Order: sequence, then C-alpha cells, then structure tokens
Amino acid sequence: MITNDQFGDFLHDVFSDDPVRSADFRSGFEIIELELKNKIINATYQFIYSDTEANDWSLFEMTEDYNNESFPKGIILCTINEDFIWGSNDSLNVLDKDDFYYDNANPSFDTFLWGDLNLSEDWIDCFFDRYDKYMVGESLVTIHGASKDKVPEFIPDRIKLRIKECIDEYLNDN
Repeated sequence: MITNDQFGDFLHDVFSDDPVRSADFRSGFEIIELELKNKIINATYQFIYSDTEANDWSLFEMTEDYNNESFPKGIILCTINEDFIWGSNDSLNVLDKDDFYYDNANPSFDTFLWGDLNLSEDWIDCFFDRYDKYMVGESLVTIHGASKDKVPEFIPDRIKLRIKECIDEYLNDN
C-alpha cells in the first residue's frame, strides 16, 4: 500500500520542474486522501496558494527589499483532486515517474482570513514556518512603526504573537 508520505514525495519529485507547483508545494502541503482503483490513484491534496495578484488581499506593505509586495490578509488553500494513471500495476507499485500521466485536475480555492476559526493552527504555523520572518519584522518596524512593545493595531489577534516574534527577530539582529 502506498502511504501519503510516499505519494507526497512522488508529487514533489514529479512537479519539481514546474515552477508554479513546486513553489506552491514549498508553502505547505498535505495529502488529504488517496484512493487506488486498478492502475489509477485518485489523489486529493492541499497546499497554501500564493496569489500575489490579488489586489485586496494585502494586510500590510513589505519593504522594497522583499520579493513580495505585501503580507497577506490570510491564507488561500488550494485543494486539488486529480487522477494519476499508470501503464501497469508494477509501475504503479513503485510510483514510476516514466510510466504515468495525470488527468482531471479539479482545483478549488478557499480563502481564510487570519481570524477565521475554520483555518487550522497547523496551516498558520506552516505559513509562518516558510515566510521570511526577518523581512516581516523589518517591514513592520521601518514602514509601520512597530517596536518591541508595540505591534500595530491592524494585526489580527490570532497572529499577533507570531508577528511579535518576527518583530523581535528583526530588532534582535539590529
């Protein structure tokens, strides 16, 4: 039986040359469900989607040094349900990258503001684990007047402690 971890590693490997998916997968990734039928694995997986084009998705502006222009208002989770079809059961059993194709990718997107209780702490942790805390702290201090004792009021309560850690990390290095 193929485990979620094995299939997750397979997906990361398969999409490593795809700049969009590989970047999205680095932002947090979870296999929701795997269903095996004949030579087909129907996989449902989820990751944090980085939508840098959303005009109204900015909580605050970042410094010019950072590659993203703003810090988001929350998290967008992309859930994809997709069929992976192998040429034989033998190639399926070893997840052979050279003997499969994928079909029927059905993405859906759910947006969660930071305060939304439907957004799990795990996804918030995942986001902050992969976000540049130093740059967040620098942006809040230099642009928005944050200090060791002052987190800007526009920061949602649910992420204030994480944001305070970003501010502290920046200030401790300067």
